[in-house]
Amino acid sequence: MSLIVSEVYDALIEAGATKEKARAAAEVIPHFELLATKDDIARLEHATKDDIARLEKGTKEDIARLDKKVAVLNLAVLVLGPAIVALLTKLVFFP
Repeated sequence: MSLIVSEVYDALIEAGATKEKARAAAEVIPHFELLATKDDIARLEHATKDDIARLEKGTKEDIARLDKKVAVLNLAVLVLGPAIVALLTKLVFFP
């Protein structure tokens, strides 16, 4: 059973509508407690913007940390790469 706005229902009955028509009309009108106000929407908008800013900041920090790790790995490959190739060459060709 849906909610009805009793004030609308009562006003329609008083104006001469049948109970069925008054109930049908009162059921399609949203109850004021279920509606968002401009203030509600403004608060949600502000909270959403704050969340997005926080996520952007965290993402940028994560990317910066990953960039540092990639740089270290690149350096390790440059420095250790030839040594690994030399070691593998010795093991394969000169057992």
